[in-house]
Amino acid sequence: MGQFFLELKGDGMIVESFSENQNPISIDATNDFGGQGKYHTPTELLCSSLISCILIMMKSKADQLNVSLDSMKVRVDYSYRNNRIYDIHSTFSLGRTLFEDQKNELINQIQYCPIHHAISKDIKLYFDFRF
Repeated sequence: MGQFFLELKGDGMIVESFSENQNPISIDATNDFGGQGKYHTPTELLCSSLISCILIMMKSKADQLNVSLDSMKVRVDYSYRNNRIYDIHSTFSLGRTLFEDQKNELINQIQYCPIHHAISKDIKLYFDFRF
């Protein structure tokens, strides 16, 4: 079981998240809620959690396949209205083309990401793979 702590900092809308032996992460509210725009928002962290989880699963498989993902980049766009995330669009770019079977095995790793399973089915997820 994992554990971490959150603490409101000062009189602004900054939250600090920390766990044992880890650097703290500062989180800011959006401008709509009085945020200062200094740090990632909770929505950005949710998107980052999803994509970093997928990248970790893909990297694990790529290592087994002896395929380098060192230059992998992901652009993430999301729609947010009325305090609700509607969709998350992710474009994975590697800068080179993989064999079709390698690409399929890497894409298949999405199903092993626990964050992917935890996200509400009401949020549409779109993935574009350019490798």
